[in-house]
Amino acid sequence: MKKLLIFFALSICSMAGFAQKSFESYGFQPQIIRGTEGQYIYYIRILPNQQMDKSTLIMDFQASKVLNTAKSFIHVLVNDVPALSSNFQTDSINRIVVPIRKNNKGTSDFLKITVKSQLIIGNDECQDDNNAGLWLNILPSSTVYWAKNKQYGPSTVNLSNTLFSKKAIVYPNNISASELQTVALTYAKLLRSTTERIDLYPISQMPQGLDNFIVIGLAHKLKSKFGSKLNITPKKGQGILYLSKETDTTKAGSLRQILFVTAADVAGMSKATDALLTPGILGSSFQDVLKVDKAGYKELEKKNRLNLSDLEDNNNLMTGMGSLSHDYRFKTSVFNTLPAALNCQFEIRFSGIGRSDRGYFNVYLNDILLTSRQLNESGTLQVSATANRYQIKKFNVLRTEFVFYPVNGVCLGNFRHFIGQVDASKSYLEVSDNLEEKQLSFYSYPDVFQQGTAILVEKSMLSHAVKAICELVYQLNDHPSNEIVYRPVVDFSNNAAKYKGRNIVLISDRQDQLLHNFEEMPLQYKTDFTIYGEQPGNVIYKLSSPEASAISQIFKDQNYPAVLSVTALPDDAAAGLLENSILDLNEQLNLLSGNTLINSKNSHLVFNLEKNSNNIVYQGDGNGRWQAFWLKYKLILLAGVLFLIFLAYLYVRSKVNKSQKIVTQ
Repeated sequence: MKKLLIFFALSICSMAGFAQKSFESYGFQPQIIRGTEGQYIYYIRILPNQQMDKSTLIMDFQASKVLNTAKSFIHVLVNDVPALSSNFQTDSINRIVVPIRKNNKGTSDFLKITVKSQLIIGNDECQDDNNAGLWLNILPSSTVYWAKNKQYGPSTVNLSNTLFSKKAIVYPNNISASELQTVALTYAKLLRSTTERIDLYPISQMPQGLDNFIVIGLAHKLKSKFGSKLNITPKKGQGILYLSKETDTTKAGSLRQILFVTAADVAGMSKATDALLTPGILGSSFQDVLKVDKAGYKELEKKNRLNLSDLEDNNNLMTGMGSLSHDYRFKTSVFNTLPAALNCQFEIRFSGIGRSDRGYFNVYLNDILLTSRQLNESGTLQVSATANRYQIKKFNVLRTEFVFYPVNGVCLGNFRHFIGQVDASKSYLEVSDNLEEKQLSFYSYPDVFQQGTAILVEKSMLSHAVKAICELVYQLNDHPSNEIVYRPVVDFSNNAAKYKGRNIVLISDRQDQLLHNFEEMPLQYKTDFTIYGEQPGNVIYKLSSPEASAISQIFKDQNYPAVLSVTALPDDAAAGLLENSILDLNEQLNLLSGNTLINSKNSHLVFNLEKNSNNIVYQGDGNGRWQAFWLKYKLILLAGVLFLIFLAYLYVRSKVNKSQKIVTQ
């Protein structure tokens, strides 16, 4: 019967044209709720064409098979108001339908969904409190079916609420470096705000039916295409954000929107970009035009101390019995330097416990116990721990755990529930020792390229590199706040001399003159080369191979502290290869200590190469042919030399024996 009701609800939503968005598309991962009583809170942005009232949440979850389903329940609250309580099954994925209704506690910007569990295994919850089988898993396939906002129209949309509904960015055909910087930063802003996908189009390739997008470019480049819609002229040095909107008569309830980010010159474009990215400026602009005469951007200065309050999901008030834990996730890129050791300081508050009660506070880093402290009657403690180089990863999970058992049992004693909390504002992680890499590797990415970096692109590769540069800027901005705090300069490679002393990312073909100046680059492009494996004659990669490929290398240089070079041939495959190269510099790759990545359409290879490695053979090198011959036949040659030495030994021994016989006679 329940499955029939769910099917009916889904059919109604589909027929009514409800827009559906899964938890996965919002960036939510599977969330496990543990213990007899637990909860998790989701915050979901509401777009102007969506309304909370009459929307529907379809929640998918799995439950432990050992639960007593007659006495276990899941509760869902919408904006802190109870919306549904239900029991469930344990032999399959559960799906419940939660109606969403507007109430006075909600806001127009976000939907708050609280999921609470009430779980039991036996008939007596006092015996189950610390059982590992008490869990629910909220799945990312859960979906919100948004009802259409009946009031949606030109009067309901302005600069404050238009940005996150955009699905595409359009830019001039002859895009400049400053325009490309704004495109890349805007792309990163949208993706960091849980937008699923952003399409990128030069004006000449813009689809005919595109109706909700951002246009970025200097005003004189946009007039020929958007002259009738861009009816404002910026002054010199002034940035403009302008929202053009009109009702789409071909689609009921649809609105054509174009957000222009424009200026008369480079200085104005920088100011417009600043207004678009700075938190609070756009959100408080309730009109359709914003003229920006001053830029207030100040680059974030990374520090070697991370307060837990700076991390997402830092609300860690925990109640209950047994084991109560909370996870904090952070990357090494939050610190100014790569950490070789971390000093962890915690200030915790908890219900004062009796002398005979058992209570502990434990700290884990990546499932390794760092410290354990016994709780006392005071209700507050300061706890210290240290993590060494081998316990720290690129992507870390810090777990804090309160463990409490009253002396008279779970359901007896002075109080039913223990309360514990880490004071996130006074607890922090601090780098106590820096990790120094003698040879740069992908482990240092994106960390070393987040501050003061210049992205240099060869002019002939510009049209191929737009998507790659956008993805690169997105990856550099992995700050816990999800704001765009790192804004690298974008320029052409022939201006590289301006950026000496700074870290650079170079995107070019393999003939760029700048590449010839990098003496420490592992692979040189002056001539064809072959990379051999450890087995004789095993060719792993050849530069002149007919299969198209891109090569990424990270290294130090005498003029630039850190260089990331990404190269490809300037052909039709270049755009996809460059984009894949940046995508491959992801969470899996930079766990490795390699410094060279070679990727083709369907695969990639990672190497840790030195400049004069014996595995690299260059065409035309005087020793190249002999080196190739040596790599292929070295075992046979060594065996032959040993055999000759053995024969020489036998010959000398025979002569010695003959001499001894002559002397004896």
